[in-house]
Amino acid sequence: MRGWEGNKPVEIWRIRADGRGMTYDYERKILVDVGDGASLEAAISLPPTSCTTLAVVCHAWGKLGGCMDDPVVQIISRELAADGLGVCRFNFRGVGASSGIGGFTGATDKKDLLELCKWLLRAPDVGGEKLNVTQIIMVGYSYGSLIAGSVVDEGEDIVAVAAVSYPYSVTWALALWNGAAMWEALRASSKPKLFCFGTHDNFTSDSECQKAFSKLETPKEQVRIEGADHFYGGGFYWGGPQK
Repeated sequence: MRGWEGNKPVEIWRIRADGRGMTYDYERKILVDVGDGASLEAAISLPPTSCTTLAVVCHAWGKLGGCMDDPVVQIISRELAADGLGVCRFNFRGVGASSGIGGFTGATDKKDLLELCKWLLRAPDVGGEKLNVTQIIMVGYSYGSLIAGSVVDEGEDIVAVAAVSYPYSVTWALALWNGAAMWEALRASSKPKLFCFGTHDNFTSDSECQKAFSKLETPKEQVRIEGADHFYGGGFYWGGPQK
């Protein structure tokens, strides 16, 4: 079934949580109104009824081809679903079926992300099935980690953040004058932080990644993937023993 009808799902896929002995799960594709006449395309994998935590996964910079169907984003989403979390991956403005035009400072994407989270927390159901979300974990890949980290303290319902390939050395290029403040928001947060990067990242050196991690306030945890670049070989590193 194709087409859009408000916030109701119009396409349903089955995704497999590979390597975990999990059964198939459903992912529902919807449009979420975030104000200013814009809607974000999102795909939601519902959590088990016993879980009220949902991970929101933010993709890399749309102006360079980043989207919610990026291999790294998809694999992160499937791993989280396999661990029993609900997952929402989505497209920022101007990407995929999301309407509007994204800016160059990250401010619009930050606002839209918070609006999406508000919708997820208050939405009674998705496609007729109950969505009982009480807390959110922010997850971001590349540019998405810059945005995800910048909102971690914007609400009590946001309980933690995971930054994958944080663009520490190039925040100025991705968010102009907002880059430093976005980094500071993540750095100073007292909420749990996971900082994941490859030793051969294309944009931020191994030493700079470790430097960035050292500056983060606790609690924090580092995952350093030997030999991985910024793109993780199209996501294939995530299937190895170091994931």
